[in-house]
Amino acid sequence: MKMIPLIVSAVVFQVTWVSAAFLYTELATLGVVSLYLLLRFSPESKFTMMMLSAVAVSLGIIMDAVLYACQIYSFPTTEVMPLVNIPLWLLLMWLAFSSSLFSTLHWALSKPIMFVSICAVFGPLSYVVGKQIGIINFHTAHLWIMVFAWGIWASVFLLMCQAVKKINKGLTPIHLQP
Repeated sequence: MKMIPLIVSAVVFQVTWVSAAFLYTELATLGVVSLYLLLRFSPESKFTMMMLSAVAVSLGIIMDAVLYACQIYSFPTTEVMPLVNIPLWLLLMWLAFSSSLFSTLHWALSKPIMFVSICAVFGPLSYVVGKQIGIINFHTAHLWIMVFAWGIWASVFLLMCQAVKKINKGLTPIHLQP
């Protein structure tokens, strides 16, 4: 990936994260759309990118819904959405993260230990920041559970990346006869 799209993606992700955290839903949604448009600069195929983005979002929603259901954390300022069991702002963050993941952390995807370590540190760190601004509550002792959950998320995501790439390589174009 070229440097300009990488920098733009990183900046747009941060703006989107802050917008979602402070409940500026419209701006956060615009950021998510922008990040998905930036996926065209990724070295991966568009099919692979969309599949892996869907995997990242799905795994993230499952992880957060389980941690919320287990009362590891709560959301004091917003209600959770039915079906996904997380607030809209958190869904927007997952969409932003999943679409910027391939531009900002593409280099780490081929280094599993580094990728899992980065996710296990910086994922929970974003929850710590969220706690500081009052959008999520959790007991400090639960931080280790979040570190573990993010490590599991990253490990499963890497396995899914390999599976999706194998599926993508196995696909052959369908040529319709006139």
